[in-house]
Amino acid sequence: IHSLLFTITMPNLLRIISQPKCQYASMGAKVELMVEAAGMDLTFQWYNQGGLAMPGANTHILALGPLKKEHFGFYRVRVRDSFGSYLLSDWAELADVSYVSPPCPMFVIEPKAVTARVGECEYLFSHATGVNLQYQWYNEKGVLIPGASNKYLLFTPIKENDFGFYRCAVLDMFGGEAFSNWIQVLDEGAVMSDIC
Repeated sequence: IHSLLFTITMPNLLRIISQPKCQYASMGAKVELMVEAAGMDLTFQWYNQGGLAMPGANTHILALGPLKKEHFGFYRVRVRDSFGSYLLSDWAELADVSYVSPPCPMFVIEPKAVTARVGECEYLFSHATGVNLQYQWYNEKGVLIPGASNKYLLFTPIKENDFGFYRCAVLDMFGGEAFSNWIQVLDEGAVMSDIC
């Protein structure tokens, strides 16, 4: 009995990687709603909360503004691939900031201490809730780390002077601020030496 092996190459499956996010803005401002998707030869169509297709809104970015009263509401996008399949994004709200009391930013995932050796690659991770957040990591001296302005703090690789304490701060568009706990990046070699 002979068996035949076939290699089937599947096309890139249509999927939404990043949903459009709710935003707060003021009258006269300019904003962008964005979707990130993967698939073959994608096309886009944005819809307003009335379910009407928006003329000319045919890219992964929906640019709005200068904002008027009628711009505030909900939006979603349809992503279609070359095979005719399509997905609809979640609804994203564009809200008038003058009528909103936004929640203060808050960490829901605190960074965790790690133990590593010089030359290894490691990272710290944090996640906060809030509106249009900006992240910034600080070292144990309270000095901001240049370029460390997202949820991850990467060490690629770890150097001798990277061992120490770190924390993350988030700032929202209204000036609200939150700080994570201080956590330590430990030298595994030094820990093992102490144990022995």
